[in-house]
Amino acid sequence: MGGENAIQKEIAKLTESWQAFTDGDQGILHWLIKPANVPLANTFIKIKEQFDVDNGEWFIQLACEFRDLQSYAADLADELNELIEEGLQEADGESPLNDWHKPDVHSASSGFHALFLSCDAILKVFDKEIDVLTLSICPSAIKKPDQYAQWWTWACKVRREYQEWHPKLKLLVLDNAEKPFLHQVFAQNLDVALTQTPPLDFNGAARAIAEQANDGSDTGQFRLHLLDMNNAIGEKDKAKLERASAAAIPIAEKNQWLDIWATTLMTRAGGWLSFKIFDLAVKDYRLAQSVATQGVEKNIPGCNKLLLQAMLFEGTAYFMADYLEHAAKAYQNAAQKAEELQDLWIRLEAWRMASLSMERFKRTDIAWQFANHALAAGREMKQEEREQSTLGFVGQAMLRISPNAQVKQEVKKAFDQMLGDEWLAQLESAAA
Repeated sequence: MGGENAIQKEIAKLTESWQAFTDGDQGILHWLIKPANVPLANTFIKIKEQFDVDNGEWFIQLACEFRDLQSYAADLADELNELIEEGLQEADGESPLNDWHKPDVHSASSGFHALFLSCDAILKVFDKEIDVLTLSICPSAIKKPDQYAQWWTWACKVRREYQEWHPKLKLLVLDNAEKPFLHQVFAQNLDVALTQTPPLDFNGAARAIAEQANDGSDTGQFRLHLLDMNNAIGEKDKAKLERASAAAIPIAEKNQWLDIWATTLMTRAGGWLSFKIFDLAVKDYRLAQSVATQGVEKNIPGCNKLLLQAMLFEGTAYFMADYLEHAAKAYQNAAQKAEELQDLWIRLEAWRMASLSMERFKRTDIAWQFANHALAAGREMKQEEREQSTLGFVGQAMLRISPNAQVKQEVKKAFDQMLGDEWLAQLESAAA
């Protein structure tokens, strides 16, 4: 089976599932997709984002963060309007959307009404050309998972009871087939929502491509083995991981591909972690450090980052195994090396985890010292970096282990200055 053909066959399965849905009357499609197959679903959506004149279908992917039940539909309407405006700017006057007029969503009676006004404005422009307008709902973050599930229950109710939902409008939502989150919601709303599990095999398709590209060289062989390693981890197949890595690692070693060799060792170590075989994970992370160090000495690009990651993950392996003293030491080593190599992100994260390890080990005095080192790293970051980092968790920990009320007050003030007054409330609501 040809490589390109292999992916096309998988996409064809999604097209078939999609058509089975559009042949019915339901307004919402709930796709159960295994994590390994998510790239296929994303590819299908990307293809559908190009307006297809032949079958009158157009997908628009909306990715705004789910903040809460009340605001989400209105947030989707805002994002949809912004995307249309951006599309118009890029189209240079050649788009049928030139006739689009941004709806006045402020006059809407609810968030869903605002969303319907935006969709109606698009459908009005395309008129008879468009048969199905699909909003693919893929929030970049979900702050309140229970409310997110409730929102979909609400969406089902709206589809059932409100005439404003245009018959040409469909919603698509992806869910993890291995741990379905929305299954119960849609099982109770079969009249308006359809759940499908398309029979996808991304790993098989990717292997077909790798086999086609395999010319018998070390590079071709290595690619196949590395793919098998990743598949083994995804499939939770320990024996397959052992076989594939035993074939891949000697090729990287023989060719002295130091960066690839280190990466492969770390891939296998990640597999051991997922199988909870912590001693083998530590062994591989240490081997990866040794190989990456050789790469750093030979100025091979990326090896310094690999070295730091392997050191950090060694700490993670100990932490997961509940060897907290070993974890703290490994994280401390990673933090010191990150300082030497001027990597603020890993320096902050390593000191943070060293502190957490000691806090759990009931040595809050040492945890406090390590947290202060993490704070020092955070102070050196630019504001934008700070906001994207795990510095807020350092603040939360320092509030927990502050030696007294006055110090606690000083900690809160310091973090308010660095992250804004709302940092703690945002962290707590995200964890709720």
